[in-house]
Amino acid sequence: MTAHHECDKTLAMCKAKWDDPITFGGTTMAHYSKPDSTPTPDSDLGRAYAEGRPVSAVFNGTYTITNKETGEYRTFRIRTQGADSNFAPGKRVLSLLTGPDNTRDYTGFGFLVTATLRDGEVLTYVRVWKAAQNSPWMGYVKLVNLVLILKDPSVLDKYSVEQSCRCIRCNRKLTTPESIKAGIGPICAGRE
Repeated sequence: MTAHHECDKTLAMCKAKWDDPITFGGTTMAHYSKPDSTPTPDSDLGRAYAEGRPVSAVFNGTYTITNKETGEYRTFRIRTQGADSNFAPGKRVLSLLTGPDNTRDYTGFGFLVTATLRDGEVLTYVRVWKAAQNSPWMGYVKLVNLVLILKDPSVLDKYSVEQSCRCIRCNRKLTTPESIKAGIGPICAGRE
């Protein structure tokens, strides 16, 4: 299974409680901090800050995370809601591509929160929506935290991250790893 709109299999693999390890594409990942709270000192994010490891700024955009062993991938979008939006104006929403249309078929499940700590350090983390807590979505939260935010070296040798781009021929958004690398979508690549 490689199509990201067929996410049922991975969701089933991720049906662990929030404090259990999660499996994505056959790789077991670390524990995550308590949902809907600031990361605790014993969480992945808390330990990274305590150890002085760099934590990346994550910009708005569409990111495809691929398991290097299995080729499975998932596409996530981070977008700031407009100031006039009816839902969460001004907040950054984390969504998963759950359908075939890579411009509209996203399902939100959390906010990307940036906070400044007392020492002036900036902390970025995912705050899961209450409806998504203790559910399969927690697996995706762990994946985003470890791969996009922490860029954890023990995880990055198993996963790759590509930011979406546009097809050089038709200018449509590209989100599959093959199309991003080629710079052209499969339909346009098939044309002479």
